[in-house]
Parts: sequence; structure tokens; C-alpha cells
Amino acid sequence: EDGTPDAFAPPVTNPVFGAANVTDDRIVRLYEPNISGVPSFAARLARAYDPNVAIPDEPFYLHFYGPYSRPDGGTTFRYVSAGRLVAAGAGRLSLEQVGLSADMFRDKVVLIGAVTAGTYDLKATPLSAEYPGMEIHATAIANFLRGDRVRPLGPAIVALVALAFSLMAAAGTILPRRVQLKVLYAGAVL
Repeated sequence: EDGTPDAFAPPVTNPVFGAANVTDDRIVRLYEPNISGVPSFAARLARAYDPNVAIPDEPFYLHFYGPYSRPDGGTTFRYVSAGRLVAAGAGRLSLEQVGLSADMFRDKVVLIGAVTAGTYDLKATPLSAEYPGMEIHATAIANFLRGDRVRPLGPAIVALVALAFSLMAAAGTILPRRVQLKVLYAGAVL
């Protein structure tokens, strides 16, 4: 009646912007918290949620919390249908009628994005050949907020571990007299 369209969400008064991470890597393992001196999308959101969060300066290996989708139908991060939110926000249905509640969103970082193949935002990760790009950002945000990162072992430790297992495999093939024990021991070490 007053000429203004009905709004289903409150206006955003202090938007958070960050650089998007575009990578040529075939498998996404690293996350860059700064792109050409601009904080990344995940770094800005994590800092907006917790101003004291530690954001590394250098790229780091992501600590993935699980596959995008599990055999039981569950997901690592909670997904909510945008259609259900719009239906509730437009006043046609209540949150409860669409199976949602305000507590699901209270004090949470909420990302809005598409996860379908048609958006061409599916990436390969160590966990899956098709992993939504939005979930990579969610993983990075959770890594920042929880202080989780994959910390690779140094080359000296990797060499020592490889040497130790090589010696155990060699001992398993030399010491036992029976062939079945040799194969069993080498397989166990492997």
C-alpha cells in the first residue's frame, strides 16, 4: 500500500566482503587467507564472528571434517533449503511449518550459496571428487574459529618414518622361515 515491496529479511546494515579464492589446483587442499593483500571471504567472516580469531598470513592445509555427503544421507555441515526459508520469510508459512526454528541460525555463521552441479562450483578435495565450493569456505571458517589446520610433518620426520617401516618390512621378509609368515608380516607392516 505504501509502494514499498514486502521484505522477507531485515536489511543488511554492515555487510562483510572478502576476496574469493579461485584456484587452478585439481584437488583443493590449501586455503589462502589473503588474496593479493585482501582478506579472503572465510577470513573476513571468521573475523566478523570473532574479532579475536587468529588468521594465519600464509596458505594452510585445510582440516576437512568429513565428506560432503555421507552414505547415511547426512552432511558435514547443516544444509537448509532456500525455498523453505523464503516461504517462511515471505510470511506464507511459519518457520515451524517448514521444519525450521530461529535457534538453528542464532549465533551461527550462515552461508548462502548453491551446491548443484549446474552452478559449476563443485571442486575436488582429498575427500571427494565433487565437493561444493561453499563447503570449502565453510571448512575454512570452521578451521579459523576452531584453530584447526593440517600441519604437515617435516622432511626429516617423514624420512625417519619411511626408514623405520622399510626396516620392519625388510625384517619381516628375511627373518621368518615360512613364506606365509613373510607375506603376512610384510602386509601388516604395509
